Amino acid sequence: MRHSQPSDQKALYANMMEEVNARLETIFVAAQGGYRMHEMLAEEFCYFQLRMLCESIACACLIAHGDLTGNVHKFRNQWSADRILKNLAKLHPDFYPKPRIVTVTPERIEVEHKTEGFLARAEFLKLYGLTHSRSHRGSLKDMAERPPYVHVNFASIVEWARKIEQLLNDHLIQSPDETHSWLVLQKAAQSGGHPLVVEVRR
Repeated sequence: MRHSQPSDQKALYANMMEEVNARLETIFVAAQGGYRMHEMLAEEFCYFQLRMLCESIACACLIAHGDLTGNVHKFRNQWSADRILKNLAKLHPDFYPKPRIVTVTPERIEVEHKTEGFLARAEFLKLYGLTHSRSHRGSLKDMAERPPYVHVNFASIVEWARKIEQLLNDHLIQSPDETHSWLVLQKAAQSGGHPLVVEVRR
């Protein structure tokens, strides 16, 4: 079986980040009533997008850790985001994206740590669990506790989406052997506003 080469992995990672941007945009539009649908359906749509975003992040982490081919291969067919994260943590504890503030000038690229406002790893698992509960109609007991056609809290949905946006725009992701990282510019001017993945060697 042929494994992806580093350049292929970077291109695949950039494509995954492009998908992330598109899904985030649809959430923001839906939360503002930009689509002609009942707000209850808009809520379901948004939570579905949040779930897909969690799975996209988990799969992106797998792509970035393609060096661990012997181990990662065991769960390449895994789709559950929480299981992917738990498995990756066993192989490389520092696998999760590191949010950064990137300033690009003609002379250099300045990278600063981001300390707040992003989706932390513990929150990731909380959000994924929340999207699971919102992806089913539920039992009669659930309906009694949260009847249909109640007012939708789009502010909470947007807050989750913003946390994901702050996590990935922009970020570093560390290689398993810690010899290099990928610096990911989510909407890079150099690529026409599309994601750009740059390898940074120590």
